[in-house]
Amino acid sequence: HCIKGTVGHELFGITKSKMTKKDRIIEKEILLDKFDKCKEKDKNIGKIKDLIIKLKEEYLKSNELYSRHYDLFLSAQAGIIAKELKEGCACPVCGSFEHPNIAKAVDEVLTKEELDNEKAVLEDKYRELEKYRLELNTFENELFVLKEEVKGINETTLIEEIDGFREKCLGIKFD
Repeated sequence: HCIKGTVGHELFGITKSKMTKKDRIIEKEILLDKFDKCKEKDKNIGKIKDLIIKLKEEYLKSNELYSRHYDLFLSAQAGIIAKELKEGCACPVCGSFEHPNIAKAVDEVLTKEELDNEKAVLEDKYRELEKYRLELNTFENELFVLKEEVKGINETTLIEEIDGFREKCLGIKFD
């Protein structure tokens, strides 16, 4: 878990005045790493959003198809019951003795097992969509925290400071 505020010296209980140049470099490198993590999170968030759009479209298409198949299945069941109705005999569904508008038989309908399989696929798509929505939420929260930790810090200036410290400490020139 990241610590809010200046990282490095607080992390190790070192006061600012007792920090060595090496400690300052480490502190600034930790901050620079947070900039990199922000960029990576931004990239991942974009990919997840694209994936969510695709999964949502797939789910909506599958849901529409399932709904049509389910309605046809119910119509087929009504047609089967209607075939057995006799005038003057009670309907097993509603109890009516009159049958003025009997349901028609429906051809080429999915079986109950096929319909159940289609529903299971639909539920899997929904679970996958929700998994990525939760992942997106987590990444967005993590990105928010990282951005708060580097708020007000200029990345270019930070890189220049790190290079300057290294040059002074190690005698190495960075371009």
